[in-house]
Amino acid sequence: IISNVAHELQVERGMSAGYVVSKKRRFADTLPSQRQKTDQKRKQLNEAFKSFDAAKFSMALKNKISILKKNISVLDQTRREIDELSIKIPDLAKSYTLLIQNLLHSVEEMVAVGSDSGSGLISQIGAYTAVLQMNEQAGLERGMGSIGFGAYKFSPDVYRQFVGFIAGQRTYHSTFSVVATLKQKEFYEQTMRGTIIDEVDRLRNIALMSPESGTTGGIQETIWFEAIS
Repeated sequence: IISNVAHELQVERGMSAGYVVSKKRRFADTLPSQRQKTDQKRKQLNEAFKSFDAAKFSMALKNKISILKKNISVLDQTRREIDELSIKIPDLAKSYTLLIQNLLHSVEEMVAVGSDSGSGLISQIGAYTAVLQMNEQAGLERGMGSIGFGAYKFSPDVYRQFVGFIAGQRTYHSTFSVVATLKQKEFYEQTMRGTIIDEVDRLRNIALMSPESGTTGGIQETIWFEAIS
């Protein structure tokens, strides 16, 4: 449930960034429905919290969930500021990213409080959280790419973050490769191939070469957003 909420928030964050940067010209037709998807998952999470006693596992987990609940409540205010175009992109990104990271940290806490009794469960959770963090770095790359393609240029700061998030994915992939089972690694490699992966690599390379080429190839941010999603 937690990872589902994180996923929908990652998509909403990217759309919201494109919406604000374009002054409501982009994602105006898809952002409302995406918020509904997020709210459906958020409702499921709130229901799950009602029947889950985190204190039985650890005070650290209880505290993480307490912080998470507070951050979730801030989401509605962030959305109002997005609708009014009264929020700056760094603040928008910070609000969503903080909430997403708190979600992921709650999953990671399972490793600290769990016991696999030789079943390998902890290693599997470790591999899973590495993939979640890899996905988060990809979501942040998606947002920076949307800003760069939307402006038809990557400013030095946007470009630096764009490259950094690609590097972040590689770092978490290295962690995944260490702790994942052979079956998990095979599944990952089989999944991360094909025409859509090739298309993302093509668009990514256009962005990476843009400081030298002086162009983003006329790629609209919606094309980038849909491909990397």
